[in-house]
Amino acid sequence: LMSRKSMSFRGDFNWESSTNESARLVVMSAGDFEISKGSTLHSATSDLVIAARQDLILEEVNLGAAREVAIRGMRDVELNQVEIDASMLATIKARRDLNVNGLDFRQDISRIVMEAQTMRLRNVNFPGAAQVRLNSLKGAIDGRYPNFGNVSAAQQIGRVNFIENVRSAGNLLKDRPSFDLYGQNIKIGKIAR
Repeated sequence: LMSRKSMSFRGDFNWESSTNESARLVVMSAGDFEISKGSTLHSATSDLVIAARQDLILEEVNLGAAREVAIRGMRDVELNQVEIDASMLATIKARRDLNVNGLDFRQDISRIVMEAQTMRLRNVNFPGAAQVRLNSLKGAIDGRYPNFGNVSAAQQIGRVNFIENVRSAGNLLKDRPSFDLYGQNIKIGKIAR
């Protein structure tokens, strides 16, 4: 599904591929893109890709796919109370800023990849078994760490920022010792451009 101007979804949208081949449901907009609060987009037999050339804001939305869910924004991406139900891979990429306040993943997901110049995370619980890769413009601090808590806006630029209530397998990642103890599955790197 593609739109040159704007696209909006209201309610629930379920899609099934009639073939056994690897198929993808791609929802793309060159303009504004809106999914109404409380909506569900689900691709039962294939992957789901959501892409927008403008800022992409998703609020209280459930996205599901058989294997992979991908969210790609050519500018900023904002996720508020979003659920991703994919078994193999969740990919979230923003060209500029990625701001998250409330993001849940399926517990048995294998891999999570998130990329943005600057990433600000609040209320995220990464499943303990998932391999998590978080890439930003400047990468990790001291080769391993994100910023923790409320650091200045200048310090946040180009970094992965665990602002509030970021967890791995339910364990709070609030500082370097807790990250060393519970964040073994989380790797922070630089965007490859």
